[in-house]
Amino acid sequence: MTEEQKFIADSISYLVKSGFWDTEEIAEFIAEEIRDNELEGTVSDKWIQEMIQKEQRQLLKASKNWHVPTTTQKLIKAFDQLVEHNIIALHYTGYTVDDGYYEVEQVETKLVAKGKKSAGICFYHEQDLQRAFREKDPFLTLAFQDMNSEKDEDSIAVGKKIIEILNKNGLHTEWDESATQKISIVNFPWQQTYKPENTLILDYDTVAETMLKNA
Repeated sequence: MTEEQKFIADSISYLVKSGFWDTEEIAEFIAEEIRDNELEGTVSDKWIQEMIQKEQRQLLKASKNWHVPTTTQKLIKAFDQLVEHNIIALHYTGYTVDDGYYEVEQVETKLVAKGKKSAGICFYHEQDLQRAFREKDPFLTLAFQDMNSEKDEDSIAVGKKIIEILNKNGLHTEWDESATQKISIVNFPWQQTYKPENTLILDYDTVAETMLKNA
């Protein structure tokens, strides 16, 4: 396998293991990545389909040995509970931390428009998620903040609530209890196979609607 093919294969593996997209969507993402990186002619459409199917088979086989609830299912439940506590908790908010803050600000704007405001925010982005696919010591980092206060103690209080809920759901965390250090969920392999309903956790409008109903 050439260096270019390995680059594409690694992208396919990540997209499949994320569990958010079906075969057709993954193929579209890969085609776009090939164009963006000027790798046309490096691989064929048939090769891409074969690699996707190979990764899907391997993931399905691995999933048979996962303990239920999986680490990812625990995280989804914890985020749902954070939303119930008026904390904007968003999954997979783009590629960078700036993308994440943009997405939570959109939710906050919807709340403010209805005369409400959040008690805090929590999110992870694609770069964070990639660390959860490490073969050794996988972990996931979470950004958090009280967006409506400039006081460190208020953001720290948000962090403590996040830690409390994560731990109650059986997730192990590390944090220095500062306002500037991200929370880490340690020993966290991402465990999710694709189902159409998985995309629902990426619907941030639903988060805003839920928070408004609970207000």
